[in-house]
Amino acid sequence: MTPRKRSISGAGGVNPPILLAPLSLKNKSMGTNDPTNGELAIMLKDLARETRESLARIEAQTSKTNGRVTSLETWKNRVIGGLIVTNIIVVPIGITLAVMRFAS
Repeated sequence: MTPRKRSISGAGGVNPPILLAPLSLKNKSMGTNDPTNGELAIMLKDLARETRESLARIEAQTSKTNGRVTSLETWKNRVIGGLIVTNIIVVPIGITLAVMRFAS
């Protein structure tokens, strides 16, 4: 029997598949397909390990993304500052020079 897959909804609609242990082992004393406490403990340990690994990958990606966003925000602020300086200083000087040139 192949392992069952279960999806967990995460941030941003990401649904990583998590493999669960197959429940093919029968509980001999009960004669059913219900997992024993030992099997449940193994499944929970696997799920906890996979969750820790997923969280580590998500944290690493978030750190990379935050660095890129910060650098883009810095670049944007520099461009806006340059436009402000241009509008306050350079444009009035250009207008004054143009008026003086055409007035003579």
